[in-house]
Amino acid sequence: MGNSSTIKCENDMFIVICPLCHKNICQENIFLNVDVMIVPVSEFSYEKIKAERKYVCPTSYIKKFRPKLIAFYRGGKIGAITSVAKVNEIQLNVRPSEIGIFLVDLSNSWKSSNFFTIFLLEEILDLKEKIVKNKAAAIQNSVYKKFKTFIKAKELADLYSKRKH
Repeated sequence: MGNSSTIKCENDMFIVICPLCHKNICQENIFLNVDVMIVPVSEFSYEKIKAERKYVCPTSYIKKFRPKLIAFYRGGKIGAITSVAKVNEIQLNVRPSEIGIFLVDLSNSWKSSNFFTIFLLEEILDLKEKIVKNKAAAIQNSVYKKFKTFIKAKELADLYSKRKH
């Protein structure tokens, strides 16, 4: 695979991205090259996502990006990006009733959403080296990053650094 990029995961597992496949993953006039969507999740949500291999969020939250990977930031005592999964399929503009979500079950910030996006995932793999919070602010909304920036990060501040690597 030549210049492929690799994320080291636990149990000697790897996620490998071919540079030819991940150069231009955004659709329609989006000039940013974004590969990874980092999302904040509660422990309850994380376990549900891991079991179902499905991440659901309001369509308005994802803008027009179509990430190849989703990384999971777990707050609280963990305070780190701990895992990542490849996206197999993206289903846009799904009504809550079509996926069994009831407005009463939604968090207040999601209740006004009429449409949701479903990301169907491959197995969620734990990162061998977590991307820790340290002194950076916690991730509270979806964050989009280039794959090369993501794989070099050791802590959250590295995702926002303006330094050239």
